Amino acid sequence: MNINMNDSNIVSLRQVEETILSRVAPAFSFESHEKAYAWISEVLNRFGYHEKGRTKKEKISIRRYIKRFTTYSKSQITRLVKEKKKTGTLKYGKGKKRHQFKKIYTPEDARLLSEADNAYRRMSGMAMRKVFEDEFKIYGKNEYEHLAKISHGHFYRLRNSDTYKENALSVGRTISVARPIGIRKKPQPGGLPGYVRADTVHQGDLEGVKGVYHVNLVDEVTQWEILFCVDSITEISMAYVLAEALRFFPFVIFGFHSDNGGENINGSVSEVLQKLFIEQTKSRSGKCNDNALIESKNGSVVRKHMGHWHIPKYEARKINGFYRDCFNEFLNFHRMCACPTTVVGENGKKKKIYEKTMTPCQKLLSIPEVEKYLREDVTIASLQEKMLRASHIEYAKIMHEAKQKLFAAIKKC
Repeated sequence: MNINMNDSNIVSLRQVEETILSRVAPAFSFESHEKAYAWISEVLNRFGYHEKGRTKKEKISIRRYIKRFTTYSKSQITRLVKEKKKTGTLKYGKGKKRHQFKKIYTPEDARLLSEADNAYRRMSGMAMRKVFEDEFKIYGKNEYEHLAKISHGHFYRLRNSDTYKENALSVGRTISVARPIGIRKKPQPGGLPGYVRADTVHQGDLEGVKGVYHVNLVDEVTQWEILFCVDSITEISMAYVLAEALRFFPFVIFGFHSDNGGENINGSVSEVLQKLFIEQTKSRSGKCNDNALIESKNGSVVRKHMGHWHIPKYEARKINGFYRDCFNEFLNFHRMCACPTTVVGENGKKKKIYEKTMTPCQKLLSIPEVEKYLREDVTIASLQEKMLRASHIEYAKIMHEAKQKLFAAIKKC
């Protein structure tokens, strides 16, 4: 956004210092270098930069003030100050034949990126590019036009800018188990939905008292993810959560895979799965990649959004409400995932290439004849309608607000 610079109300060095220390990001940028040079010249005159008696500390403050509201480096501002003293004026491009690339990405783009990153907790450049692409093409958000065309690498340059850092938030570890039921083998979904991976994430101890447990279920092919929260890991609670969670997947479940943890490998869970004719498998010994998908989701979703701090058992109901009412919908309709394509090399070795980025819902709808795999009460139209109710970033902000309210309610107790 280009707004004419008007800081005539700032007339004293004390106001300059207060402006520099302010954490509020500048809401303007200069339309051209000529206007920026004219403003710098006016600021140097206004504060009498070259007058006798001006101390070194005061001069540093004036230069910092100029740097805050321009894109120029410290060394470039020093050069301009010297030129002003020598010639009495500042003219852009005087006696030079410079050809510069047109500036595409503005501080406003960096601010929009930081706003989205705060809601999404900073996903990869490829995933965020797809989010902005959908915002611009599907939801008609013109403010994301530049970010919809940005290269993945340039995301990280914007994330390193001052504007981004002024608006960005910050972030903040896990444990394991073993036991024996189920067949030791890696599931082979064959590109079809309905093969679920399961794991639990513990929310820390405090003085020997256990915190809540997050139950994480992810479909291997579509990456459709359902989260539940329980106050303790018991056979009964896990069996109940499993029966409930399976109802939230829009497709029929054929397989259930977990590590060797006793919370999933037990009689109650096995009984529920047998009733639903779902095959139960578990990770093979020494094959850590068998359950790699769910382990990565534990870190990139649960830990990233819920943190590592201790949450008491009695807060499980509140967290469950947040998952059910808001978070699960965000994960499946508005959060991008990198979807692998398996390529077979000349030596017969399989390699996964991550070129496509889409939401779990978009991935599900891209499967040929997907209607055959949906539950009877779910249609393609109902999934599309749910996806278009709000844009990706709009819903991410809704989720972020709900999460902040949840954390505020938890901390009050």
